[in-house]
Amino acid sequence: MTAFFRKPYYAWRGLSYILRRESSFRFQLVVAAVVLLGAWYFELSRTALAVLLLAAGGVLVVEVFNTFLERLLDVIEPRFSHHAGVLKDILAAAALIMGLAALAAIALLVVEFLS
Repeated sequence: MTAFFRKPYYAWRGLSYILRRESSFRFQLVVAAVVLLGAWYFELSRTALAVLLLAAGGVLVVEVFNTFLERLLDVIEPRFSHHAGVLKDILAAAALIMGLAALAAIALLVVEFLS
């Protein structure tokens, strides 16, 4: 297999890993699908759809980085460590911030749609 075809293969393999093992990623993927289907159903503008896609994609990407860094911390420090726990809490905070920003974008679009 050439390098050109291997790179997407590895990306799909990583996505498969996350889908199988990360319930929060699956939950966020379902929420994103519901939001995007709702936007399509209510015929929101293409600009609104683009904002929602970027927000949903941002949440999912932050969750992927969160998972990656948590796994890396588990490799570096397999035993419980207060410092590793703090770092994982900070990673969770990043995911929360992105989720809240996406929720705010959705709320703004809903308010605009209803007015």
